[in-house]
Amino acid sequence: MWQIQDPEIRKATLDFSSSGQSEVTISQLYSSEIQLINAIELVDWDIDEGQLLVCEACGFVGCKSGDWVSLRFADPLILITPAFISYTDSDEARREYSPPWYIRTRGIPYFELETYELLRTQNVSFPSVSNIRKLSMKEAVLTFQWEAPYQVFDRAPKPVIYQGDLIIAASEGEPSEIIRAIEEYASANISNEQKVSLHSLGNSEQVVSLYLDTPGFLEWRAVAFSDNGLKLILDSKHMIVSEQTI
Repeated sequence: MWQIQDPEIRKATLDFSSSGQSEVTISQLYSSEIQLINAIELVDWDIDEGQLLVCEACGFVGCKSGDWVSLRFADPLILITPAFISYTDSDEARREYSPPWYIRTRGIPYFELETYELLRTQNVSFPSVSNIRKLSMKEAVLTFQWEAPYQVFDRAPKPVIYQGDLIIAASEGEPSEIIRAIEEYASANISNEQKVSLHSLGNSEQVVSLYLDTPGFLEWRAVAFSDNGLKLILDSKHMIVSEQTI
């Protein structure tokens, strides 16, 4: 995962003449020269899954394949995830509903609330936080799988099962035990529609890192154990917590 910092809204013009329309002045969202949204005003913010990069020949959502996402709120972050509901349906759906290049290559981006609220003051097309669907436990598990380094737990629509032999050590316990605990947790929650929040890791949790046999001997902060059991970690600093246990 990566944080969207210093986002910038830029005015631009799209030429829809090839589809029998005229030129349209729109707003585009950039972060560090990465174009996240190419027509803020044309995004269908009311649906669970949509395209933030719409067809630049007509402006219609669904005209082209790919670039599908879901905007999700997991307090205190707003995530731009793959459109997991449709993406995991079939092999054909994986091609049709694949996420934008910046998710495929860099991982899932997110806004901190303060940053997102500032954007809303600059463009009223952005939905209020209260109108953004909350991240479900199922989606959180799929996000964890997507973000696992070197795809060590594969990627949706395949189940969360350890692949390969890159994980060679754990900061606590045997790596095989931690891997098995992750697989069992994911299997138990892959259909769980309970809403989740993201809690900052504190001193009361025991964080377990997994070490990968890669250049630099990568440390991955994967899970935390608390009084309520195992919690998956996102972005090395947030653990996934069901709102029903808060």
